[in-house]
Amino acid sequence: MGHTSKTITFRLSGSQYDQLAREAELRGVSTGELARRLALETLNSGPDDGVTRRLMELQQQLRRLHLAVARACMVLLIDAGHCEEADAKQWVKDELLKDVDGRDNRTG
Repeated sequence: MGHTSKTITFRLSGSQYDQLAREAELRGVSTGELARRLALETLNSGPDDGVTRRLMELQQQLRRLHLAVARACMVLLIDAGHCEEADAKQWVKDELLKDVDGRDNRTG
């Protein structure tokens, strides 16, 4: 007998949804996929004293900060007239985003 999946829906406040949407955008996934991943991570993590959750929150905050600094750096390089947009994007990718979460991260 095969495993069947079930659908689940739930409500979030406007600010919670906005937070989920921003994080999903940073990760390059839909809000539904991020909600699914977060639910599975929670279910698969076992008993939690809050430390793991806090570490995950800090990791997400650090990644958002890293991407914000990368974007700001790219804007400064372009606006100061020292780089063409393509060169600035490549520099940011090579120098600032090369190992964030082990992914090929891009500023947009």
